[in-house]
Amino acid sequence: MDRFSAGRAAAAFFAAALAVACAEDAAPEAPAATPAEPISPPAAAAEGVRRAARELAREADAGVNSSSDGALRVEGNGALDYPARSELLEFLGTVRAKTEAALPGAFPPGSGPMLVVSAVTNGEAAAGTVAAVRRAAVSRPVPRDGALSVPVRIKIGNPAGEIDARALAARAVEGLLCASVAAAAEFLPPGSAAGRPVPPPRWFASGLARHFDASSRQDGYDSTRANWARARLPPVGNLASADSPFPDADDALAAELVAWWLSFPDRASRWALLRGRLAAGEPWTAQLFFETSLGPGSPLDADRDWDSWLVSRRRRVLTPGTTTRSHVVHALSSLALVPGEGGVPADFPEPSAPVLRLFDPDTQAWAPRAAAVRIETLGRLSAGRGDEFREAAQKLSAALAAVASGRRFGPGAKENASAALAALAGSARK
Repeated sequence: MDRFSAGRAAAAFFAAALAVACAEDAAPEAPAATPAEPISPPAAAAEGVRRAARELAREADAGVNSSSDGALRVEGNGALDYPARSELLEFLGTVRAKTEAALPGAFPPGSGPMLVVSAVTNGEAAAGTVAAVRRAAVSRPVPRDGALSVPVRIKIGNPAGEIDARALAARAVEGLLCASVAAAAEFLPPGSAAGRPVPPPRWFASGLARHFDASSRQDGYDSTRANWARARLPPVGNLASADSPFPDADDALAAELVAWWLSFPDRASRWALLRGRLAAGEPWTAQLFFETSLGPGSPLDADRDWDSWLVSRRRRVLTPGTTTRSHVVHALSSLALVPGEGGVPADFPEPSAPVLRLFDPDTQAWAPRAAAVRIETLGRLSAGRGDEFREAAQKLSAALAAVASGRRFGPGAKENASAALAALAGSARK
């Protein structure tokens, strides 16, 4: 994982705080105040700073970093140094903030320790706890026996390896959701639980984590809607079950299911209801998913709403400044010369010719009109897209303008168009 500047800043802050603590410890102690002598506010604040600095020092010696409220904790176990732990803690803090924004009230103030991420020691890796591979392996937070309790723990095997940020985010979200359910179970009235707390399905957490990545939403929606339009998806009741193989194997589909669940109003009370029923031991079912989103109704009602939501979402997924692979493919197909469309005569013998054919001598009788149509198309497709796409579209439009003018143009025009077309094809988000 790359070092974040915030990690270095945190390290510098820690070093400064530690120096202050050591300097103050070395100074002569002031006479102890008598019980009747009140401690002034500045003195109380200074004592608080000293205690915090000593706690930071103890945690650093132990290889542990914690969030200010103690909800998040990173244990290095000798495999992660302070900057790496700070970086990891900052990442977890970002994931937690996004989870709280999506599910308000998921972590009430004073909830205590919620999530612990610890590096697997070399001895554990050698014993086969987590395989030592090039990539760091991130364990799921759900215990094998399914028993949830707080804090929820996640282990990172081979911590020196490359950490997949998306995989770590998905497991962190899963851990936070499990912790939210487990914490709710602690406040249930005695005897009200039908069984031990039930964790949300893996796909719900993975979908929520992917939903946080705004740049991937267009691609995810495009693939899900394409599968839906081709009748490759079962009814939403099958998709939303706990053990559904469809969203479990397709994070894009899982993200769309979560986005649908989030689209209904009053997320805070709906999540409180969902986690409360899971905390009481109610199994996750598609009906529970529907009741805490759409409300009471039949699976047929859910299917209808899911279908209409997918259709209405078509023009609301765009992330400004983002160029997706599907958009580039759509742009290239829109520029193709199809007989009878966009200024191309119906008797044009080629079923789908590249736009560069407009620069050839045998098309010049109708090329100006077709070129003008494609210039207009490029302008429409460029709206809201990334800089690379827009720059390539402008260069291609400039080359096509020579054709649209109806005047003679040199061979350089086609070469310029070819280079711009290649840049357009390679402009998708990496």
